[in-house]
Amino acid sequence: MNLSIPSLSTRNQNFDLYLPASANHPLAAEPFRRAADANHPGYADLGLWNVYLNPDLPNPQANLKSLVCAAGEDCSVDQGLGNTIARFKNPILRDLEDSSPYFHNGSKLQLQDVVQLYINSSQLARQGMLRNPPPEFLNMSLCNDDLNALVAFLLSLTEDYDDA
Repeated sequence: MNLSIPSLSTRNQNFDLYLPASANHPLAAEPFRRAADANHPGYADLGLWNVYLNPDLPNPQANLKSLVCAAGEDCSVDQGLGNTIARFKNPILRDLEDSSPYFHNGSKLQLQDVVQLYINSSQLARQGMLRNPPPEFLNMSLCNDDLNALVAFLLSLTEDYDDA
């Protein structure tokens, strides 16, 4: 897909066209906060791109700048806005049982499906059949026999607040 992502100035001048809805802009279209869709080729979830240097979200900007423009990151163009594309804040592992759906877009409803996706993806990466895999996938040695044990471990990280 050929996705046209606007520059910082274009994005901020056309807030309702590009950025997420907010109290100041309730009718914003949010095209870069949506799941990719063949029927809407301009949709994509760009993650942190929607937050970084967003005038409607002033509070996290100082911390985000240190993350986006960390050592080695080029921030000369648009103050590093391009570095934010496809960066997402990942939740912690505690209480996963109570945090379905999973992934940033809610695409997996069960923890078993999440673990199975990682098993399949790591196998494809090691076989050279996954384009641009994260380096972690190449070293991941999960197999289908690990599925139930790993899910049981992840579920054990859920706190039982009723017994406290």
